[in-house]
Amino acid sequence: QYDTFKELVASFRLFAALCSKKGSKPREQLENLVMKRRDCIDTLGKISKEYRSRSDDLRLVLEISERECISDDGGKKRY
Repeated sequence: QYDTFKELVASFRLFAALCSKKGSKPREQLENLVMKRRDCIDTLGKISKEYRSRSDDLRLVLEISERECISDDGGKKRY
């Protein structure tokens, strides 16, 4: 789990560095990151709903990923 945590921290730092604006306050940067994350999750949800019925393989992948999201979140869906 420590390696996963290190990877998560590194990913967040990279994402923050790419998305942050110079001169922004840390709180503003965090709020911007949260909004972008929500936009990404919403878009992925729309894509999954749109393409779920088009491909059996894609439907299976989406169902497995949703089960993993639910088990990771203690029963709550992320999108």
